[in-house]
Amino acid sequence: MVAAPSEDAAPARRAGATDDALLVERCRSGDLAAFEPLVEHHRHGAWRLAMNVVHDREDAWDVTQDAFIRAWQALPSFRGQSAFSTWLFRIVINVALDTLRQRWPNGRARAGAMSADDLERELVDPDPAPDRVAARLEERERIMRALDMLPEHHRMAIVLSDLEGLTYREIADLLEIPIGTVMSRLHHGRTRLRRVLKWARVNSRGSSPRGA
Repeated sequence: MVAAPSEDAAPARRAGATDDALLVERCRSGDLAAFEPLVEHHRHGAWRLAMNVVHDREDAWDVTQDAFIRAWQALPSFRGQSAFSTWLFRIVINVALDTLRQRWPNGRARAGAMSADDLERELVDPDPAPDRVAARLEERERIMRALDMLPEHHRMAIVLSDLEGLTYREIADLLEIPIGTVMSRLHHGRTRLRRVLKWARVNSRGSSPRGA
């Protein structure tokens, strides 16, 4: 799984947050043009997060667009108690989860819909050997299918930590839960994920693993 970013990324995040705060203030003062650089700054991150939740390229773009529209509409209520990115990504998560609930009411998202090109960008490998690329793509799809079998709160914690690389504090702020709850969800979620992956390796078909 993808490791969390190093502490070296913190100064860049702080600088970005400062720029965001200035742009948000301009937007709140009626400067419509100031919202465009906010969109450009966070568009890729918002789409990547949506993609990791819905597993479908077109759905992810729809989620991203809807999230930015909602963010613009709700901007007057943004008080700056968290970073703009945290507030925006919370909206992205809510829209993405709403999309899953609407399109897959049984609670299981369609897995493995990410294109091969997208997966190759996610899984950059210094060794371009075709067999290694194919193996990594297969492993990614296997993990995503297993994630879809987890309860929503466990799945989101793992997505944010292991796919998005957020820290415990960032996840806590994003989901508005205590850090201890984040740690608990990750512990139990990863335990469930290992159980599902182990079951998948020895069973090609049949019922879901008990307790997943």
